[in-house]
Amino acid sequence: MFRLALLLPLFFLAACSDDTGAPAPSDRDSVAVTVQPGRPGQPTRTLEPGEKRRILVVGNSIADGYRLNRSQSFPSLLQQKIDSAGLPFQIDNQGVSGQTTAGGLNGLDWHLERPVDVLLLELGANDGLRGQPVANIRTNLTAIIERVRQSNPDAAVVLTGMQMPPSYGAQYTSAYRDVFPTVAREQEAAIVPFLLEGVAGNPRLNQ
Repeated sequence: MFRLALLLPLFFLAACSDDTGAPAPSDRDSVAVTVQPGRPGQPTRTLEPGEKRRILVVGNSIADGYRLNRSQSFPSLLQQKIDSAGLPFQIDNQGVSGQTTAGGLNGLDWHLERPVDVLLLELGANDGLRGQPVANIRTNLTAIIERVRQSNPDAAVVLTGMQMPPSYGAQYTSAYRDVFPTVAREQEAAIVPFLLEGVAGNPRLNQ
């Protein structure tokens, strides 16, 4: 897909840094995107000695690092930032190339066999490319978040937004763009408004 430096700031990790007393990451550890905080609080699950909090990434080829070395995927780059900050989090990257919101929902239960402290939900691009109804995307994203919280009530949720090119028509393009902040607001989740900000349309960063 493209090369990613780092698109997700560590705001949700800094909020939980009291596990180790590690300082919050500096501004250079995040890109200039607006991230609205989700509902207050932080994961409160008691950890076993040596255990790290789990960040479950449910995504598509962007998370999977399609046609890249897996170490170049953005979850891997985020893990490097986490490790360098000394924070007790481990990313479980379950990105699958070609995954849709429906596919992510259908395969979710298997990923919930272990506790989830942070859900990073990066789905919806393939739905848009296939012209799936925006209402279906909204329903599936909502269902994924709700199902994760059923078994992990204190889990923090980060939703990544996406946009479609104008060739899909103004009405669909607008409705599609708005579905992500709508779900984030309804579910009190944090949101990265456009995951590919500064990447989409840049020939150097796209395959």
